[in-house]
Amino acid sequence: MGLSERDIFGDKVNSKTLKGKILVINFWFVGCAPCVQEIPELNKLVKDYERDSSIVFIAIALDKPWDIKDFLKKRPFYYKIIGDGRLTAKGYDVRAYPTNLVVSPEGKIYFHTAGYSGYSTIHWIKKSIEELKELRTTDGSAESNTQEN
Repeated sequence: MGLSERDIFGDKVNSKTLKGKILVINFWFVGCAPCVQEIPELNKLVKDYERDSSIVFIAIALDKPWDIKDFLKKRPFYYKIIGDGRLTAKGYDVRAYPTNLVVSPEGKIYFHTAGYSGYSTIHWIKKSIEELKELRTTDGSAESNTQEN
């Protein structure tokens, strides 16, 4: 992931700090009703893996950081959030919102889904994370097994 950004609180998010991690990436924006609808389930996902430092949850928002901070006052989102992410979304060829990706430690997209599909999205994200963790423990790497939802 060729990323060199700061999150909305000023913390660095870059390829060096993400190297070797499983990345769960959500592309969204504040005015997207389906994006907002899936946030509680995404937050549960973060809680499920909060003790696993090999997994990083990143949300790329189209909105300006101050708009996101206002939104977060009413509705928490536990992902590390990067604002003003239009170029990053374009780089990943995101055409629908929300879009969720799971990226292997080697930087390959392992799972991709576009649009809101409720529990199904969460199920496939979890399944992808567990498969990548299993691949890592069996042979030390994670080959791409891209699944589309």
